[in-house]
Amino acid sequence: MCTSNGQRIDHSTWGGTSSSIRTDHPIPRNAGVFYFEINLLNDPASIGLARKGFYLERHPGWEIKSIGYHGDDGMIYYERGHGSPYGPPFATGDTVGCCINYCDQNIFFTKNGVNLGIACTKIFARKLYPVIGMQTYLTQIEINFGAKPFKFDIEHYAKSVFTKAMLQQYKFFTFRESEKYLEDSDEFVESDYETDESEIFEYPIDEDEFLESD
Repeated sequence: MCTSNGQRIDHSTWGGTSSSIRTDHPIPRNAGVFYFEINLLNDPASIGLARKGFYLERHPGWEIKSIGYHGDDGMIYYERGHGSPYGPPFATGDTVGCCINYCDQNIFFTKNGVNLGIACTKIFARKLYPVIGMQTYLTQIEINFGAKPFKFDIEHYAKSVFTKAMLQQYKFFTFRESEKYLEDSDEFVESDYETDESEIFEYPIDEDEFLESD
């Protein structure tokens, strides 16, 4: 059983049983970049993302449509019970974050303000929820969704992502506008040369008038 006041989780399940907690609402896709952190007050835990139907008696990453960074071994678990090497383990006193980047379609984790690198290059579900997994009795975790400053400089990261996206969009539209300009130019050139030659020579020319104008 987990209880929370919105910013802190107390894990009270006996017997070393795995237990996870997820948010009530999914991450808004129009956010572009979404980030949250947890601060471990005593024992290791796991942090990640999952679909709504995620089985809450499992750690994130052990179920389909879920991913998790686990503190006991530092591995990434993605839709299976086998982990892949990723980052260092984390425990009491560490601050760990999870970021989903809808612009570049990737997910990464942080430890104590350091980006550990891309963990997944696929947004694997239409609606994803932040998930935190616990194992030890009386595990205590603080959650930060932005109510206080993050350890990781997410603002700087987000600005770089959005700037890149805007430049790519600008280049895209510039390229498309260039194509349109070339198409319009072709039409203009063609229309110049579509004039009937007979219309030119049928025009009565007054030789005297022409010479005078010269």
